[in-house]
Amino acid sequence: MRAIQLRAGRSGRAPVKLPYYLRLCILLFFGWVVLYAGRTALPVLLPALAREWRLDRAQLGLISSAFFLTYTLAQLPSGILSDRWSPRPLLLAGYAVQGTAGLGAAWAAGPGAFGAWRAVSGLGQGTYYVTQYALAAGAVPEGRRGALLAFINTGMAAGTIVGLMLTASLVYARGWHWRAVLGLLGATGVILAALMAVLVRPGSLPRLPAAPAGPAKVGWPLTAAAFLTMYGLYTLLSWTPYYLHQVHGLCGRDAGMWTAIIPALAIPGGVAAGWASDRYGRYPVLLALLPVGGLALLLAALPGLPAVVAGLALYGVAGKLVVDPILVATVTDTVAPAARGRAFAVLNLASSAAAVAAPALTGWLAEVTGSFVPGLMLAAMFHVPAWVCLSYARNSHLRQGTQ
Repeated sequence: MRAIQLRAGRSGRAPVKLPYYLRLCILLFFGWVVLYAGRTALPVLLPALAREWRLDRAQLGLISSAFFLTYTLAQLPSGILSDRWSPRPLLLAGYAVQGTAGLGAAWAAGPGAFGAWRAVSGLGQGTYYVTQYALAAGAVPEGRRGALLAFINTGMAAGTIVGLMLTASLVYARGWHWRAVLGLLGATGVILAALMAVLVRPGSLPRLPAAPAGPAKVGWPLTAAAFLTMYGLYTLLSWTPYYLHQVHGLCGRDAGMWTAIIPALAIPGGVAAGWASDRYGRYPVLLALLPVGGLALLLAALPGLPAVVAGLALYGVAGKLVVDPILVATVTDTVAPAARGRAFAVLNLASSAAAVAAPALTGWLAEVTGSFVPGLMLAAMFHVPAWVCLSYARNSHLRQGTQ
């Protein structure tokens, strides 16, 4: 090492060091990886939970929604606190809470305690979306926002792959108990919280006075589009492993791996769409993606397994994981820096409300009708009003001369 340093010194070149904003983006990317690994482990574990505690589909849907209920409730308080003081301490506290709650869920004695720990985890994770995007938006240069926010967002996709494939492999191929998997993920969250405490700098954004950043700051069309598109994502992520296992007869490992098609394709799709939005504008890219996402959900509702797999793949390329960072970049472009925490909170509040509704409503529809098709059709239909909302938002911006 000393010889390398001496040679560097003799050549007159300083050691290469990444700018802080790139290091921050990489760390926040891994933050999403751990969070989404924990979130998407649960759908793979639903058959095991159902067997151990004798739960029906409606009860499984309620357990899935418990997390998102508190996650949703945390959004606006997180945005207010982030703007009022600083995003950093809120991010660190929330991340530590969710990791600890993951450990608690691993040792829950019954479904009630398990659901309670999932609710605590949702409360902790509810701080991350607002705070990490506030920190990133303040650090990333304007001309690179679309691409780098998309890169951070691909951590959700990467974490989904890890959660689905790692859980399926450990539980169904290697024989791990579901408690061991959740304990591993919870411990990883606690360790990453400590790493963030060392590496994340305090934000330098100006603090807001008392003026609120409500829906008018974000715009109701973007808020509605966030809800309508998130509904489809969590219909798929919450129920696809169970659906493939119960309806198409796949083993738990294969069901998890086929579901991982969505996030696997969302990684290149998200980066490409983010780059395109920097170059061609946010709204043209969003309006092109939404019809494709709706078509993907229709394919997933068809009876044959090849059609379902094609739908999952198409949704990975054009679904919510690709749309979301462009919505965030749109908000970042139009909202003052000191108000971004609350603006992101409003946007994610709408998304979180859909994440609460989708697992429970889809499970209830499947229990009542005996089929997952009505739930998938409903999620596909939601893309029509979402497209209308974004068209309205684009026309409003054009009239105001802002695009």
